[in-house]
Amino acid sequence: MTAVPLKPYPFFFGILWRQFRYRTFALALFAAGGIGLMGFEPILMRDLIDALRANETEAENIWQLFALIAAVWFGSATCNRIREWVDLYTAPELRLQAQVEVYHWLDQHAPRFFQDHLAGSLGQKVKQAGTASVALLSIVFDGFIRMVVAILMSFIVLAAAPSYFFWVFLFWLVGFVGLSMWFPRRCVPLFKAFGEEMSASTGVLVDINTHMDVVRGNAKRLSERLRVLDSLRSERGASMNTRRFLLWMMLVMYTALLAFQCAFIAMGIDAFLKGLMGVGDVVMVISLAAILVTNVWALSGQLVGFFEQVGILGAALAVIAKPHDILEAIDAKPLQVRGGEIRFEKVSYQYRSGDHLFRDLDLHIRAGERIGLVGPSGAGKSTLTKLIRRYYDVSSGRILIDGQDIATVTIDSLNLGIADVPQDPALFHRSLRENIAYAKPEASEACLWEAAKAAHCEAFINNRPEGFDVIVGERGVRLSGGERQRVAIARAFVKDAPILILDEATSALDSETESLIQDAIDRLCKGRTVIAIAHRLSTLARMDRILVMDQGKIVEEGTHAQLLALKGHYASLWQRQSAGFIGHETSGN
Repeated sequence: MTAVPLKPYPFFFGILWRQFRYRTFALALFAAGGIGLMGFEPILMRDLIDALRANETEAENIWQLFALIAAVWFGSATCNRIREWVDLYTAPELRLQAQVEVYHWLDQHAPRFFQDHLAGSLGQKVKQAGTASVALLSIVFDGFIRMVVAILMSFIVLAAAPSYFFWVFLFWLVGFVGLSMWFPRRCVPLFKAFGEEMSASTGVLVDINTHMDVVRGNAKRLSERLRVLDSLRSERGASMNTRRFLLWMMLVMYTALLAFQCAFIAMGIDAFLKGLMGVGDVVMVISLAAILVTNVWALSGQLVGFFEQVGILGAALAVIAKPHDILEAIDAKPLQVRGGEIRFEKVSYQYRSGDHLFRDLDLHIRAGERIGLVGPSGAGKSTLTKLIRRYYDVSSGRILIDGQDIATVTIDSLNLGIADVPQDPALFHRSLRENIAYAKPEASEACLWEAAKAAHCEAFINNRPEGFDVIVGERGVRLSGGERQRVAIARAFVKDAPILILDEATSALDSETESLIQDAIDRLCKGRTVIAIAHRLSTLARMDRILVMDQGKIVEEGTHAQLLALKGHYASLWQRQSAGFIGHETSGN
């Protein structure tokens, strides 16, 4: 995918050129036609007034002038309605296209990006990109073009007036346009600050709403209300700063407009009294001043909106359009997983801080082998599994799956070859059917029921009137922890990937539920390459090999029995835990 520009102007005009060039040309044409035709009104009104004052003028000529004025009015209205019709089929599609392009760039970011940003804030940025693009479309192809054409027509009309009208208008126009550009640009930092405060308050609300059970459970509603109030007060302060500046801006600019209108009309009256202009010419000048004031005032307001929307769009792009941390190779090919063999060859990995976790790590996991990872927090267990899935990129070395460097294969094919059952399964606010069949939406009903039975989901599905169609709630809140875990296992059964990663899949469960889940996991592991992380060593006793990790190094490896016989790290951990295990033997069987 082509990179999304970080700056709002290339983003906005780039979409218009690629997707809507002919429609935007039509918008510009009919916007110019609508105001351009109205530019003839002052001239025709002048001629009509002069004709009415001249007794010798034939009635037919008067009616012809009136017909021309009516034609100008109806022609201008027709152009405006056509422009609105074209906009009807342009603006919604532009909103869609802007949001799609931003979202397509967003969903290619590495998992770390989503860990660094609030989900609600990112969603808001995507929506803002669409809203701002539509607002800019209206301002550019209505306000700006109408104003430019109105000014050009004014110069043409003023050719019939004394020359000083032209020069007064020109000097005023230059000064007013300068003010119109200076004031809105001064607004940009204020709009940016307001946008940031609004985004921050939205993030606070989303964060609290997502964890409302924790808030209620700890009786913290009052403190969270205060947190929300603080964020909303900051947003209000930024809003008042912006509005205060806008108030002064409008006062100055509208005063300048009224001064111009009064001066222009006074000049026309003075020229009439001196015999330099007729009544029709004075009416023409008054009509022209009215058209100019109306359009210039509209443009000055739209300029504020223009820079506001540019700021909003720029803020959204500044967050989302950053370069991707994990890049897919240009000539990437689909991963062909045959047996699921995994090799780490001289793999090094360092954190953003520069500290190394792995240095020249070599590891060979045979196809179909079940590996357990043990070690203290921070030892590198989860990072190792994330490197296999390219959640992070290695600093040096390479990781091979069935002889294929994962850095040279497509990211989608890599993830399709790997299933996982995490400690905290991520479920969508959708039906059970959609969650279980997520990896394979085309899976048959029989396949889904087979997976549900294998994962021991059948009982709690049948206990719900909606069955498979029950909505599980945000992050699966309508299910118990054990039920969520079994849904994740059923999803892995349906995915049927050759490689399976288990990350504390049986932790924090009661004994009965753990037994059901352990049985489901045992079935799931058959015929697959398995990497299991667990702090409870009893869950790893049946693994083919256990790796004991510490500070990014494999300090021990072997079967459960072999590691106990070594009387090293693993044996020490086992001795500390064994007293708390009920129903488990310490012999390793």
